[in-house]
Amino acid sequence: MSSPRWLRLLTDNLGVNKAPAYTLATVEQNNPQPIPRSRTLIHRQVLTITPPKSLLITTTDIRTPKASQLIINSTSEATFWFPESEIQFRITAQTYLLPNPNHQWISSFPFDLLSGNKVFDWEKFRLDAYDSLSPYLRASFVRPVPGTPMKSYDEANSWPQTLSTRDEAKGEDEKNVAVALENFAIVVLDPTKVDLVELAVHPNRRTEWTLTTGNVWLEQILVP
Repeated sequence: MSSPRWLRLLTDNLGVNKAPAYTLATVEQNNPQPIPRSRTLIHRQVLTITPPKSLLITTTDIRTPKASQLIINSTSEATFWFPESEIQFRITAQTYLLPNPNHQWISSFPFDLLSGNKVFDWEKFRLDAYDSLSPYLRASFVRPVPGTPMKSYDEANSWPQTLSTRDEAKGEDEKNVAVALENFAIVVLDPTKVDLVELAVHPNRRTEWTLTTGNVWLEQILVP
């Protein structure tokens, strides 16, 4: 089964960008009305275990607000903008968190749904993803909870500035790596709808794909 055109275009554009970023929108359940929340994330990879399901992978600290927001409501929307090709992707997805195996939210991760009929070692995938991060970013997972108040920027001087991979860690670094891995989580976006706008062509083009229950992408041309 061939991949849909939106996925081929996305993969091509991701391939020519050194650190592709996108905006991920979630919903904070705040009474009396929900509040939309968005942030910029770095795309890590496209993971295809069982076609045509292609998963978008990024990482997060399990202590961040977006984590609890996604546990309550797994529907999110990611927006990519590629200025070189003048293409925008708006991807609606069911979004799941893969925390450390002892975390209470591990039971919410749909292993069978995302793996299909394949055997896939998700914990190895999580650990390898941690090792692939920069030393500075690895260290962020042992710092205080993101978003909590600070008295001074100088407080950050006492935090670990870099952190080793699992194999390289020794002594105090090894203890910090263990703490980092407790907080480190994979974010898996499972797309269900894609809105693509192509602005480099004239007239502009807009196309929408919707994934059916039979895992078939239905394509619909829209007014830009």
